[in-house]
Amino acid sequence: MKNLLLVSIFVGLLLAGVGYGTWAFYQDTEAAQGNSITLGTLDLVLTNNVPNADGQWIITNGYPGQPGLTSGDGEIHIYNVGDVDAEGVTLWFTFDCHEDDNGNPSDGDNPGPESDTNQTGVGEWLKEIQVTEIRYSDNNGGPNIYIVNNYGSTWDTDYIHDVDGDDMITLYDLSQQEITGLYPPSRNGDPSAQRGYTAFEMSFRIIDTGSPQNYWQGDYCIMTVHVKLRQKEP
Repeated sequence: MKNLLLVSIFVGLLLAGVGYGTWAFYQDTEAAQGNSITLGTLDLVLTNNVPNADGQWIITNGYPGQPGLTSGDGEIHIYNVGDVDAEGVTLWFTFDCHEDDNGNPSDGDNPGPESDTNQTGVGEWLKEIQVTEIRYSDNNGGPNIYIVNNYGSTWDTDYIHDVDGDDMITLYDLSQQEITGLYPPSRNGDPSAQRGYTAFEMSFRIIDTGSPQNYWQGDYCIMTVHVKLRQKEP
């Protein structure tokens, strides 16, 4: 029976709807599951261009239809700093959404504000954030995989699907599936030298539906990006 070390990184992004939103607050934690391996180590590290993954995918004071503030993008660098080869990367997304009056989870959830036309929840607003690009690559000559491309008009069905059939990939679609089959970073990666990583890049935009979207106001969703690296079978 083979021993596997399964490692997941959880990176949270708060999508807060204060008057259509201040998107800030980032956090990351690390957790390991399963048995220890007999020889060598498998160790996943997640960063961007600094020693941690903070500050990704942020929109400040954005709302649908506002030029320059309706889109966001971010990048995660995935390292295997251990000395055991990995066989692949799996990513998936979860969302923890709440009705609130000010988009601040630290002071409790309260209905409101008065201008929020749906004070019983967040409705379908995950379907109103379109993914415009997802690209997976590395810094060592590996292939660029365009999972979502062309400003969100095309996507590779080997990796992702339009679950609800609305002819686009949204955060809702991300919440319903895993992205699998991505090639792994090389072993003995070096975050301090930014060497040996693979990169997951994602861009998105707020969809202007043409109707008032006041039901966003004050609400928030915490997005968690899960990254799993598995030991390569001998």
